[in-house]
Parts: sequence; structure tokens; C-alpha cells
Amino acid sequence: MAQASCENVIWNIIYEVCWKKYRRRRCALERYQELLSAMMKVEFSNHDISVADEETEADSRNRNSENSN
Repeated sequence: MAQASCENVIWNIIYEVCWKKYRRRRCALERYQELLSAMMKVEFSNHDISVADEETEADSRNRNSENSN
């Protein structure tokens, strides 16, 4: 009986250690994915801003050329 109890304790410890490692890795992976997603959103919003700036500059040039005619 004592041996079975000892084996259960050992398996419980192994389970807890493995579960904690799994949770840490999973948590780290989730944080990495969140960071990557945030970086992608920033990149896309920066791209949208630069495209909008280019369109605004082009509109200004078009207006200036129309006014000079």
C-alpha cells in the first residue's frame, strides 16, 4: 500500500510539473500571438496612414494645378 501511495505521489508531481510547463508554454505562445497580431495591426494602420497621406498630397497637387489653369 505504501508503494502505491508513493507511486501516486510521484505521478502527481510529474503531472503537475508537466502541466505547469505546458501552461507556461501555452501562455507564452498566446502572448507571442497577441504581440504579433498587435504588430500586424500597427503595420496595417501605418500603411493606411501613409496611403491616406499620399492621396491627400495627390489631391492637393491636383487642386493646385486646377487653380493655376
